[in-house]
Amino acid sequence: MSIRCAKTACVVSSLVAFGLNARVFAADQPGTFFKADLSLVQTAGNSQAGTLGAKANFTENWLRSSFVMNAGGVRTQTTETSRTAIGTSQQNMTIQESSLSKTSAENYFTDAQYSYRLTESLYWFGGGSWARDNPAGVTSRFMEMTGFGYDLSKRPDVEFKVNVAATLTEETDRVTNPDPEAKDNFPGVRLSYSYKQKVSSTTTVTHTLIFDQAFSPVKNFRLDGQAGLEVAITRGGTLGLKLDARVQYRNMPAVEELDLTQANGTSTGIKVTNPLRKVDGQFTVGLAVNLSRKGGMTRVTGR
Repeated sequence: MSIRCAKTACVVSSLVAFGLNARVFAADQPGTFFKADLSLVQTAGNSQAGTLGAKANFTENWLRSSFVMNAGGVRTQTTETSRTAIGTSQQNMTIQESSLSKTSAENYFTDAQYSYRLTESLYWFGGGSWARDNPAGVTSRFMEMTGFGYDLSKRPDVEFKVNVAATLTEETDRVTNPDPEAKDNFPGVRLSYSYKQKVSSTTTVTHTLIFDQAFSPVKNFRLDGQAGLEVAITRGGTLGLKLDARVQYRNMPAVEELDLTQANGTSTGIKVTNPLRKVDGQFTVGLAVNLSRKGGMTRVTGR
């Protein structure tokens, strides 16, 4: 299978947040479900910055199969202001200001997955994903995957699933890594689990952990962990307050390009590379909107 096929496929398996008003999760009910999260931070005055974050999820459940699609991103715009005093004294001067706006952080993703339930607990899935993470030096990362999952849920208010999948990745970094072992295209394996529990009629907690391992080089692996808390603020759970924390670890981080200067500040005209940090963290607080159209059928529990 060509890695380029990932460019025409929509994206990898991901955890989905569902409506808060049902005692069982939407994943157990045939129907159509949509959820959107929105967060916004804006500062003004001596410093100007704005951060906009958004995520959307669409889920279609049938008796034995389901289709899930996610998309989202975070964008931070900052404005730097410099001031210059022109004149002859404190009493005889004018202040001139100049401003420069730039995008200081961009992180976008989209993914899609189709799942088919083989038994009550065992299911097959296939999908793909695309991501851009400018702070981490990743211009684009396409991934295709297919594998099997097992549903370990024993209670209607708990969802616990484990997955294993074969993956094919094509990655483009902002700066070419000089490491001879670094590869743009590589097969690998993904291990993951997802946990979701409804602790009360209005509160849901979630946790996911994803481990991606490249076959070559072996030192190229990534970890992605997320934890979330969602609390309904309206009757029926249409609106909710959502808190999310995410930590990503990359054992082979991308590199940045720097100008090499002497100790006295004189430029040598030489460009050098430096590895970026291996760990990235993110914490968001936002508003969640839950919409659903449930079917009248119950889930099939086996052949």
